[in-house]
Amino acid sequence: MPNRREFLVTAAGVAAAGATASLSLSVQAREQDNPADNATAITEVYGDGMRLMGVSVEYRRPVNAAQIKAADYRVEGRTIREVYVSRTPAGTPYRSGRYVVIELNPDEAGALLVVKHPPAGKDASAAAGQNADEASGNAAVTGAGSASGTASGNTAAADAGKGPGNAGEKQEAAPTLKAARATVIVEPSNGQGSAQTLTTSRTVNRVFDDFQYFEYRDEATGKTVRYNLFAPRNRRAGQRYPLVLFMHDAGVTGSNVEATLYQGDGAIAWARPEAQSRNPCFVLAPQFDEIIADDDNRTSGYLDATINLVRQLTSDLPIDENRIYTTGQSGGGMMSIAMNIKYPDF
Repeated sequence: MPNRREFLVTAAGVAAAGATASLSLSVQAREQDNPADNATAITEVYGDGMRLMGVSVEYRRPVNAAQIKAADYRVEGRTIREVYVSRTPAGTPYRSGRYVVIELNPDEAGALLVVKHPPAGKDASAAAGQNADEASGNAAVTGAGSASGTASGNTAAADAGKGPGNAGEKQEAAPTLKAARATVIVEPSNGQGSAQTLTTSRTVNRVFDDFQYFEYRDEATGKTVRYNLFAPRNRRAGQRYPLVLFMHDAGVTGSNVEATLYQGDGAIAWARPEAQSRNPCFVLAPQFDEIIADDDNRTSGYLDATINLVRQLTSDLPIDENRIYTTGQSGGGMMSIAMNIKYPDF
């Protein structure tokens, strides 16, 4: 028969083993009770276009950041750079939240979603070659936040051969987008149970989604300007803000109003949180379905229509008429120059 000391030691060991088993069962039960429900693709626009650069996994209940390990997640065909907990699908790190954000390497093959197309009747070799390079991962990201970084890639096809076309000529040359889709495997953190495999079922586009789409019918020219508009957040009553007008190049000409946003960051750069924190402003990005400026110094009727649109917006919104700026790439830059020549006091 064990003495009192032996009995207490044995009892303590049994209690410790029971506590360990209880803890293990508790962790396993918690994971089973809080499975990952779905996955969201996260995109962002870089200098050469929109890229799939993250996946967000949504859980039924909040997850503690201290319990998350990068080794518990895999995304097929992609390299994970960082894993963190957030309160929104594409938000910033936080100590607790229902979303685990998986940041991916945006430079690798398969990240770029933009597919470029030459205008009808133009030489397709430039666009085909560039798309092949991007598919193999040879296309580097051209500095995000730099509008000039978009020009060379997006105008390669349009500038091949005899130039982009004549001012006023209808074209469908805008790049298209591949579906933002990824498959993520979530491993059980305690090593027990089976992994979950989730395919993204929705998409969040950082900054891109902050633009709104509108149409403006210009009675003077008969033109309808389809455009994207970003409005600064937390506007103060009585305060007026600058307006930045961005105009795309011939290689983005077409009817898809979103093309001017996803083809490169000429407009997006001004709407990013870091840019807005320094210089809050409205950002206007029209989508033109015809060549707006050509190599013979001719411009489309969209020149006057866009000027009239800016006048209307300045009247309707808290825009400072003394701080209106225009920028563009290739044909959009030519249009900016033409506007300043025709309307020097605008």
